[in-house]
Amino acid sequence: MFNLKNAEVPIVTSNNNRILASVSHDLRNPLSAIIYAIDFLIEGNNDNFDEESNFIAKSIKYSAKEALDMVNDLMDVTQANSGKFNVNLDHKIDIGEVIERSIQLTKHLYYNKKIQIETNIENDISLINLDQKRMKQILVNIISNSIKYSEENTKITINARLYNNFLEILIKDQGFGMCPEELQIALSDYGVIDGRRIDSFGLGIPLIKHLVEIQKGIIDIKSEKSIGTEFFIRFPI
Repeated sequence: MFNLKNAEVPIVTSNNNRILASVSHDLRNPLSAIIYAIDFLIEGNNDNFDEESNFIAKSIKYSAKEALDMVNDLMDVTQANSGKFNVNLDHKIDIGEVIERSIQLTKHLYYNKKIQIETNIENDISLINLDQKRMKQILVNIISNSIKYSEENTKITINARLYNNFLEILIKDQGFGMCPEELQIALSDYGVIDGRRIDSFGLGIPLIKHLVEIQKGIIDIKSEKSIGTEFFIRFPI
């Protein structure tokens, strides 16, 4: 199992924080405007759009939303490095509900690839002192990556339980998997494995690691070539 605690992951330096924050902020408005405009076109032209036009419109919306998600992640990274990134651990959240909501937010990805997502959530873990927004970010990021790097008609399992005063969440996919050397590449900026650019890992893993640790948790990764990848997250309760 690969422990991220001591792993070398990409870090946005303080010298770049101001530039990144400014660029990210400036990109959000036009991207949001594109998404709004496409929604307006789709809803107002359902009867007039042929299948190809509808597909193109939805593709534009999906691409703009992907870009907006990346911008939001980038803003979170700059906030984390500037020390302005906070979590709220004062309220109990329904972790089962957060997991199910996170799955729904990735439905457009796994539905098209006919990937089955199987959950096993113990009943007694419902209310835990964690930050709901940050937990959703963690889960959506991991699940999205698992879907993107899995073949069609495969399965992703999500298990959550209480064990020895810890909340444990395990997300396991049947994707292409990585050997230890490839995993290190995937954790680097713009990592390329077998000609595949692992673009979603560049910001995702450092941000996930920070989001887990700021809530006093740990995250480990276990990956095996041609078998799949496991993300194991543990929080004290």
